[in-house]
Amino acid sequence: MKKVTTWLAGAAAAALCTTFAPAQAGAGNHPHQCDMVGRWIEPQENWLFVADYVLADNGSDTFKGVFNNPAAGAVANITGAVLAGTWSIKFVYTDSGHPHWMRLLTGTGTFNKSTKTITVNGNDILKKNGVQTATGTFSMTGTCRAL
Repeated sequence: MKKVTTWLAGAAAAALCTTFAPAQAGAGNHPHQCDMVGRWIEPQENWLFVADYVLADNGSDTFKGVFNNPAAGAVANITGAVLAGTWSIKFVYTDSGHPHWMRLLTGTGTFNKSTKTITVNGNDILKKNGVQTATGTFSMTGTCRAL
């Protein structure tokens, strides 16, 4: 049952990241730039990225950025979507040390409009060459500024 739940969570994350691809700022959208700090809980690794975040009046926020984990020598392109407090994030690794790696993150969190801060906690699935090789948990915070 746990494998089915994990698979379904990963499939939902991939679907949301594809469906809610980062939007361009326009009518009803409010662009921000966010300094994000995250942590893979189990290996106790910290990571960071800068995200172009679009806060949408319709509630379907999107973001994109480039992940950097100096401890692991890893770099990845990130796309994400937020809908009703559910965060779906996709990391596609681009560095030579992590070929064909992808992480699918799903979590719950908030973008606090008054303080322009983000908090998210959830689960991640690591895939190598399209095959799930690990699962874990993550936490992420961010500080944003309107553009």
